[in-house]
Amino acid sequence: WGGNSSRALVGSGAESPAHFLQTQPSIPPRVSGSIRRKGSSRGEDHRAMTLLESARSLGLAEADISNKGPDLADKKTAQSQFHHGWNSFKADVATRLGIDPNRGMVKTIFDMAMMMGSRKTYLNGSLTILREFMRLMCDPACDRLVQLNGLKVVRAILYLMPDAPESTPERQEVEYARLLNNQPPLAAEKESKHFAQLQIRLAKLGCIDLVVACMSSENSDIILAAVMLSVTLLEGGCRPAQDMLGNVLSQSTSQPFFQQIHQVLEDSVAALKTQKRKIKQAAAERDANKAAGIASTGAELPSLGGSLLCMTELIKLMRR
Repeated sequence: WGGNSSRALVGSGAESPAHFLQTQPSIPPRVSGSIRRKGSSRGEDHRAMTLLESARSLGLAEADISNKGPDLADKKTAQSQFHHGWNSFKADVATRLGIDPNRGMVKTIFDMAMMMGSRKTYLNGSLTILREFMRLMCDPACDRLVQLNGLKVVRAILYLMPDAPESTPERQEVEYARLLNNQPPLAAEKESKHFAQLQIRLAKLGCIDLVVACMSSENSDIILAAVMLSVTLLEGGCRPAQDMLGNVLSQSTSQPFFQQIHQVLEDSVAALKTQKRKIKQAAAERDANKAAGIASTGAELPSLGGSLLCMTELIKLMRR
């Protein structure tokens, strides 16, 4: 049994190996045989057997003592741990301050649009910060949340027109409310020359490239935000912006843009068919319940989701 190991155990006040094994359940033949077949020394055998018997006495099954390596899938990367901690921190701060996280983002987009869309902002005399921001969002490696909110910021700039003389704080509040309700800007309806100039400026700064790049995303929210931005960019029939978009889409690299449009239309048609089928089923169930004298539950039909909204925006884009 390995004299050194036995003396170490006895000397430390622990039970001897022989007494320990006599007081514990026997080792299953399969497990014992697998240990002895490894050809290790008697001392190593004893330590392994002692470990197994201790585990059994604690109620551990044999399957729990398998020789498995660490599960690499369970190991979180430093980046994922940071994102998890950051999201928890933001949620905790919002709770402590009594802030609605969704409302906070709406206000943040407004503030970012006012900052990036104004040439009065430090080092933004030629809207340099905005141009670099849009270039960053065109990168396929850009974080999806940055792309999504960035698209909303650029669209908000068109509504707020930070540097336009007619853009008073009251007017900006009205325009921003229209943006949140997905209504066209008042400036476009009134054919404001400052609005048209801003459309052309953003198109030249890279807004067209941003729309085309984000249309290749696999995220449906980003695709919808890109389509909505393009609709606002072409609002009122801005011919220079239309020509720039047409030039970009005439290139072979714009194929993902048309593929996404095709996919969105297919998804929307499929969603409409599914909804029509569910409406018929619900009507049949109501009639059957009525005939049986059972009160109808009045359950709401599932929403069509973003597919129908995105199709609507695509139709708007085609009409521009």
